[in-house]
Amino acid sequence: MSVAMLLIKAYAAFSSIIAFSIVFGMPKNLLKYATIVGVVSWVIYSYLLYIEVDIVLQAFITGLIVACMSHIFARVLKAPVTIFLVPGILPLVPGGPIYRSVYYFINDNSGLGNMYFTQTLQIAGAIAMSIFIMDSIFRQTRRYTKRQDYEEKKKREDNVKGDY
Repeated sequence: MSVAMLLIKAYAAFSSIIAFSIVFGMPKNLLKYATIVGVVSWVIYSYLLYIEVDIVLQAFITGLIVACMSHIFARVLKAPVTIFLVPGILPLVPGGPIYRSVYYFINDNSGLGNMYFTQTLQIAGAIAMSIFIMDSIFRQTRRYTKRQDYEEKKKREDNVKGDY
């Protein structure tokens, strides 16, 4: 793939993510950050496609990165994670395989229809699993830091009581 074609496709991803976000009423101050997540998602997915990584693994790796970026932006900008997550996974949605699946089912080729349907389910499962894993990591990290803060606070209170 040439650099010009990569830039054209990146611009197309950028435009579609902005349009999707505007249609669904995303706050304007968060639009640029959500678009960054979406474009990074598409660029990573395209790079993994270029180096010929399995399509399900592409979706999983990209999903992990998108979920991580979404959590970071959500913490920094004090916004819900889904505002960044939905535009980020938009380029990963397996539209092509589900279309092929339905097409082959309609044309009485159930073998190929089943293959593409299975691929669609695998991709969707990989995306869901990557989001779940990253969400669990951030949740456990948050619990750990809250516990550390609580223990520090308790220790300070005990030291203050001991001074009297």
